[in-house]
Amino acid sequence: MKLISALLCCFGIFLSRAFAEEHSEECEFILIANTSTQQFSSPNYPLNYGNHLNCVWIIQAENPNDKVEMIFTTIDTEPCCDFIRIRDGESSASPLLMPISGNSTRTNYFASTNNALHVSFSSDDSITGAGFFVQYRIAPVQGPENCGGNLTATTSLQDVTSPRWPLSYKENNFCLWTITAPEGHLILITFTSYTLETCCDSVVLRDGSDDNSRTIAYLRGRNGGFETYRSTGNSLQIRFRSDGSENFPGFWAFYSSVSPSNTTDNGTVVEPINPECEAELEAPTSGHANFSSPGYPKKHPNDLHCVWIIRAAEGERVRIWFSYIKLEKCCDWIKIRDGESFDSEKLAVISGNPHVFHAYVSTSNTIRVEFDSDETVTSTGFFAYYETYNPTAELETSTCGGKLTATATPQLFSSPNFPNGTYSSGTVCTWTIKSQFGTRVRLNILAIILSSFDTLTVYNGDSKIPSRVVSFTNKHRYKYRITLAGRTAIVQLLSRRSFGHAGFRASYHAIDVKAEEETGAEEAIPK
Repeated sequence: MKLISALLCCFGIFLSRAFAEEHSEECEFILIANTSTQQFSSPNYPLNYGNHLNCVWIIQAENPNDKVEMIFTTIDTEPCCDFIRIRDGESSASPLLMPISGNSTRTNYFASTNNALHVSFSSDDSITGAGFFVQYRIAPVQGPENCGGNLTATTSLQDVTSPRWPLSYKENNFCLWTITAPEGHLILITFTSYTLETCCDSVVLRDGSDDNSRTIAYLRGRNGGFETYRSTGNSLQIRFRSDGSENFPGFWAFYSSVSPSNTTDNGTVVEPINPECEAELEAPTSGHANFSSPGYPKKHPNDLHCVWIIRAAEGERVRIWFSYIKLEKCCDWIKIRDGESFDSEKLAVISGNPHVFHAYVSTSNTIRVEFDSDETVTSTGFFAYYETYNPTAELETSTCGGKLTATATPQLFSSPNFPNGTYSSGTVCTWTIKSQFGTRVRLNILAIILSSFDTLTVYNGDSKIPSRVVSFTNKHRYKYRITLAGRTAIVQLLSRRSFGHAGFRASYHAIDVKAEEETGAEEAIPK
């Protein structure tokens, strides 16, 4: 009996070793990387891999000065117990870059610091999954000559990268690629990975071959998953821009030509950005106009890239100022540029929930305003005014109180230093506004940016004891129109304990008491 047990035990050990040797033999590979993209996968992919696997792939470049890069496009393993391990070198003792397990539809990118990467995969005796799929090649080191160009899309996948990918791109790049497919075909482009400076570097896709083509996508920040876009014609532009500050790896994308009836792909086709985000606005020669983030005063959508070009008459200048801003501080941005081009000089980059707003004036007749939101938190957005700026014109009343005369022509007044500074703590400013007999005073409150300790109050002032109409505190996202009962309005700003807030801006004018009720359209308000 003992002899039989011993024989069975030895036979079991033999089978176990034979099983391990069999799987070890079929799971050990040495792969030679070259400049073309190649691939490998877990055994049986995309069907489930087996149990008790112990697989190794060594990816090498023949030239010791080359580096290897690879991307996992699919990962589906048992989270607890089946692991992929990537090492920076050719042996199991090389430095571990990362262990991976579980289910991920996001792309995972790795690059060696020498000429080899070591990938191992082990599975236990229980649950299995589809495994993984990998693309690899020699990491290109591109120079300035690879920054842009004309590319021809075919039915075969080709790739395009930012300069020096996967190393960091350089400062002050502007690269333009134009991709053209045969007539009657569309272009499908998939970004497998991109890492860009969130505030200031970007990749813009345009649905055509010229600068006026519609924007399909605006990429910034970081994404390790597939993003696929499709043109509506046979050409597409990629515009990559970096500023003079931080540098990142950039992007890696694949493109191909497809027929309109065959545009399915493994990634998600992202819809073009909100077309309401792009507009050309004419600055009024008198008064001002306004625009806002999409959805204002409700929350704006995610993944926006909005552009407004504001143009005054030739020889004039444009002024823009904000009455309300509330954005995700880390990741949503307003950029104001002195000109109409995307690379015009920046006048400002604004984010968060500022208490002080500034007026921005162009040096020519055009200002460009860009608004970018990412894929996470959204906020109320912003509300802005724009106007033709005349530095020789009479400035608005911006003193601490005073006596003002309302006429049929709207005039402006504001708290001290608005919008380029703050009112002082302890400020008490009172404005008395009178109109002629037979008229009433109307106020338009355009911006209110106050501390929670401070108030802006409007009174009817015709009686000996003024009666309060309304009081405001904090910041407000709306404009307010107030029609007084008589010909005298009293406006008072009371600062009890301010911490540096912008204040308010308003207009006033006289209306005929016999005039019919208005439909709600706002009168032109001067600069």
